[in-house]
Amino acid sequence: MTTKYHIDEMQGEKLLALHIAHGSTALEAINKVTAGPFVIRTVQAHWFRVVDQGRRAVFKFSVERD
Repeated sequence: MTTKYHIDEMQGEKLLALHIAHGSTALEAINKVTAGPFVIRTVQAHWFRVVDQGRRAVFKFSVERD
């Protein structure tokens, strides 16, 4: 089953872009918006907030950089 996710692309606390993607998981949905690999956000300035409104769940990811 796929779920609709709202994805906010953020720079710090500033909203850069809004995306909507479908996927079985939040990670699958964000892969449709940008390329990974992804890590759980800690202090990264550029990050993505992925919201599953059906389950009322919020996930925070950042793209891992070398």
